[in-house]
Order: sequence, then structure tokens, then C-alpha cells
Amino acid sequence: MIAGPVTQTAGASDAVATYRLGPGWATFGIALPPTAAANAVQVGTLPTQTDVKVRWPDGSIRFGVVSVRVASGGTYAIASASRMQGEFAPTLPPASVTFTIGGKPYVASLPSVLTDSWLAGPLVSERRAVVAPGGHPFLRVIFDVRSYTGGGHRVDVAVENCLDVAGADSVTYDVVVTVGDVRVYSQTGVKHKYLARWRKVFTTGGLKEASVAPDMAPFVAARALPPFLPTVAAPNRSTTGNGVSGTGFGILGFGDLTVLINPAFEATRFEPLAQAAVARRYVVADQSSKQRAQLPLLIVATSRTDEATGTAFPLFRRVSTPFERASGAERSANIRTIGWESRYKTHEIKVDPASNPCNTTNTMNFTQRLAVEAQWSESQRNAQYASFNNATLALCDSLVLSSEHHTWSVGNGDQRPPAYMPLWIVQADKSVIDGHNDFLNDHFVDFIRQVYYTILRDGDDRMDEMRERGRQRVHPAP
Repeated sequence: MIAGPVTQTAGASDAVATYRLGPGWATFGIALPPTAAANAVQVGTLPTQTDVKVRWPDGSIRFGVVSVRVASGGTYAIASASRMQGEFAPTLPPASVTFTIGGKPYVASLPSVLTDSWLAGPLVSERRAVVAPGGHPFLRVIFDVRSYTGGGHRVDVAVENCLDVAGADSVTYDVVVTVGDVRVYSQTGVKHKYLARWRKVFTTGGLKEASVAPDMAPFVAARALPPFLPTVAAPNRSTTGNGVSGTGFGILGFGDLTVLINPAFEATRFEPLAQAAVARRYVVADQSSKQRAQLPLLIVATSRTDEATGTAFPLFRRVSTPFERASGAERSANIRTIGWESRYKTHEIKVDPASNPCNTTNTMNFTQRLAVEAQWSESQRNAQYASFNNATLALCDSLVLSSEHHTWSVGNGDQRPPAYMPLWIVQADKSVIDGHNDFLNDHFVDFIRQVYYTILRDGDDRMDEMRERGRQRVHPAP
């Protein structure tokens, strides 16, 4: 039932997308513009399961998850189709996560029956279970198990220390993960800090997962992603070594950049990070030694016109926390979100037509814009990123990032963030983000793209320097 021909038979005029798939089971998301597909899609002539997650107002598919078994790799057209009927009930593999804390084991076992469904149909079933290991007060294990008809499972294990309960804190443990009675992962001395999580994915039952090369055209047509030209090269990156962040790729390592847009949680959750940030000093720009300055690791951007977090959230918190005893800054942080708590603000960003350091114009195509943005990033690199600590940083596309009117007042006596502090709490003018859902605003995308490109470029430099130091150790100069 699940075999199929190598190439598609759907005509090009019928296709909503064209994907290149390797052999094996493929499960992937697809965004579609209105009217492209009413009920489901089909990959070539292969039996295909479509789990629709979001629909357009006319009822057509806006976003769905597609699952198909590919016998032979090739290029396949994806076209609108009727929905496959039926549903299968898998037999789940045994799986467990064991934490040893102070010599005591805490075990989270995968239940034999899962009720929280994500994918359901004749080809694939995916369900979730959240388990408290051995009744632990705040650690939680999330099992997401994807099972395919005919056998084979993908077991996704996430461990969270995020529960909002009294006593939740950093915890150190040894951990062992078993799937199908086989130890698939272990690590000793894991220091799991509060509000952190880690995740590992394992396969069992002989599952072979297919490679998926997506067609981005329907994502752009659906306005799920901005258009990026295929001529823009993507550098090859490795998940070995220390990575751009310098912390490696361990289960609790840091990423290159985290961006939160209009986050809707109380600012008190940010306070420990803010206190830790002001307790240290960061690498500063030094032209004489060519020392490059610290670049941001976290950007929290909040729109000035976001009524959801600016008005509705504090009203809800005032009603729901009348008996919490706090005053002053603590009370304010318990009511407001990060972006609306003045003591955390480090920057403002706006579009200023009078500022145009890259000489961009409305007639420039995307390739030309990327070229001038790369030149801007190179000029920042040549200056060791010194301007990232200036009161005003002029970016391409008339974007101006300013710290002149910061209201940061955490910890340090001078009421100013440390130089080059990698936490940016940015208040965005409506020209950059207008309201709660305007996160794909072209100006905001331009801002993040320029900063992130600069971070990646700096990471490439650091990796080159590490390789050169390694080469010199292996082949010292005569």
C-alpha cells in the first residue's frame, strides 16, 4: 500500500510545490496560499497523509503536516488531493529517562497509551505525554512519539526545568535515556538551570527518515516567510567543535542569537538573567589588538503599539495577583512584561528616512540590498564592532538603533548597562513593529537579518582563528 513510483505524474499546472525527497519516511510542514488545496495534498502518486493545522478564512489549507513513504529518491510534485481515510493505532516502544539526584533515581517512563495527538491518520501517528520523573517536584519529561505504519518510531525526548512552583531551582543530575531497552544517551553531572530545557531525538524499529529539500515558493506566496533569492549562498556549517557561541553543541549549550518578539510573560522571570548580566564585564573593541567586541546573544523586541502585552497583560496580572506581597520594582516587574518594564529597556529602534548609511533605495532588488548590507557588516567588523556600544547605531534601510534614552536600572550603581552587554531589550517604533502580530514587518526582518549576519560573520572569523591556532600547534613554525 505504501510503495510508489519514483517520479510524479501530477502535471506542472496542478502542482502547488515541487520537493526533492530522499528514500524513507518523510514528514514535513508546508504553508500554502489561499485556494491552493482544500482538504489535503498528495506527493506524486504516493499515498500521502495530510494533517491540516491552520486554514484560511475560505477553508483552504494554510499550514499542514505532510507524511509519505518514498521508495526511491527523486523530485516530486505536490498537488491538491482528497484526504486519506482511516487511522492506525501503533504499539509504542518502551522508553524511559532516569535522573540520579543525590544518589536517588527519578524515572520517567513512556506510558503505553498516549492521548495528546498531533498527527493522526492511516500512515503516521504522533502523540505526546508529559511525565514527572518519580514524582519530582519541578523536572518534567516530554515524550513526543511519531510512529509509522509498518513499524518504526521517532522518539523525541525533551527535559524541562520550567515549572512555576515554589522551590523550583537549578538541579544537578546524572541522566540515562533508554529506548527499546537500549541505552541511547547518558551524561553525568548535568547542571540544569531553572527555565532551561534540552532535547534529544532517537529512532528505533529500523526507521529510515528521508531527506527533504523543500520548495519555498508556497511559503513565500502564503507570506509565511519573506522571499530570499536562491542565489544567496548558505555556508556549510558543522555541529562539531565550539560553534559560533563558543559553548559547543552540548544539550544545554547557547545558541548564536535568541530573538523574543512581544513576549507575554511577567518581567520577574527576566530579573535573574538581568542581575547576572550586570555582574560581569564583556569583551570590548580594541583597534590596537584587533580585539572584536561582544555581540548580542538575546534580543527582546516589543512594539510600542502592542496592546496585548502593554494593556491587556498588566490588567490580567493585577486581577490575578491581588494577594502577592510585593512593592516597588518587584511589584511592577510582576505586573508587566519585559518589554514594558522600564528598568530593563536598553534600546529603541525606528525608521529614520534621514539616516541612510548604506544608500539603499526603493528601486534596489533584494540581491543589491544584501550586497550593501554585507558591506555594512564588513565595515563594522573592520572597526571591531565598536559602534555596537555607541549611543546611536545607524543600520542599512534607514534603521536607527538608539541607547540614548535607555531606562535600564538593574544592579550597577551608575544605572547603565555594562559596555557591550549581550542582552538587548528593544522598544520598537510602529514603523518597525506595529502591534502584537507584525513580526514579519519588512523593517524588523531587515534589522534582525543585519545583526544576525554580523554575528555569523564574526563566528566564521573565530572558527578560522581556532583552526589556524590548531594548525600552528600541529605544525609549529621552524
